[in-house]
Amino acid sequence: MKEIYLKTKDDLLKNIFIGAVKQSKKRFWCVAPFVTDGGLSLIIDNMKPRIDYRLITCLDTKDMFYGSLDLDIIMKFIQNKGKVRFHDEFLHAKLWISDDDVFIGSANLTANALEKNNELMIMIHNEQFSEEHKPINWFIDLWDKLAGSEKTIGELKEILQEVQNKKNIFENIKLQMPKFDDYGKSPFAISNKSVSSIDELHFIFWEQLLKRAIDRGFMLHANISPSKKHWILASSGKSGLGFGYAIMLNNAIVEFLIETRDKERNKAIFDELESKKKQIELKFGNILNWERKENNIRCRINYIINRGGLDDQDKWIEIQEAMIDAMDRLSKALKPHIQYLDE
Repeated sequence: MKEIYLKTKDDLLKNIFIGAVKQSKKRFWCVAPFVTDGGLSLIIDNMKPRIDYRLITCLDTKDMFYGSLDLDIIMKFIQNKGKVRFHDEFLHAKLWISDDDVFIGSANLTANALEKNNELMIMIHNEQFSEEHKPINWFIDLWDKLAGSEKTIGELKEILQEVQNKKNIFENIKLQMPKFDDYGKSPFAISNKSVSSIDELHFIFWEQLLKRAIDRGFMLHANISPSKKHWILASSGKSGLGFGYAIMLNNAIVEFLIETRDKERNKAIFDELESKKKQIELKFGNILNWERKENNIRCRINYIINRGGLDDQDKWIEIQEAMIDAMDRLSKALKPHIQYLDE
């Protein structure tokens, strides 16, 4: 089997990508969760008539917020007759198809992936795969499943404006964080610190919550470090099962995630726990959200706390206390049932 390994060095991967686009005579198809100008523009700048250009990517506002998904360049691709379908979530594949040459590996459609990161792609001719494993057939199957996920330019502009409005909250206002006297001179104190980045806000929020949980003697997340993401996750003691916190702009979430590599096992675990729903919710003390997610590998059981979110710094202490309390109750409600699950 012929294979070519391509690692980023002196723009090698970028040049290979451009060459693959230019040599295409009937199709150039891509799959990537992250898409920016530095990647997709290389297709747009080399488009030719009568060639089928397609892209499968995610439509995740978090990725737009952090700059790893650029709707402006996607709209330009559509305006240039490119076709785009959107995967809801959990898309991780990176794939280029130039006629019958298939490139599979780690690179997203971003400038960092094609020019800076140490990436690896493998090129194999489609015919070298067995019939049931041909990547072109895999792409077509996924493309067909995503029928109806297309967005008009107007719809994408509305989504982009919504994301920009959220960005403006953090980019145009310097937030002066309050002083928390109960932390005294602890390294977790953040008094008199100005913050302008949502990444910094996430980190500070988790820093406080984790310290507050330890001070309360709740050690489930004691080995977890603060994160710049909107979520943190700790293992339940069973592979692929974890307890997570999430802080959104206007609310907070505590949840139990079922995310082994086996979709059928995930559904079986979820069904087993849901069969004990009344007992679990009685122990938790409230109604939970049970999300089996038929089309996704992951399942989750969660509880939403509507006392404010990342955007409500004056309520952070109250929000954090509520999250810790809810997580304590959620873990106590689920752990007796988790321990009997087969590995």
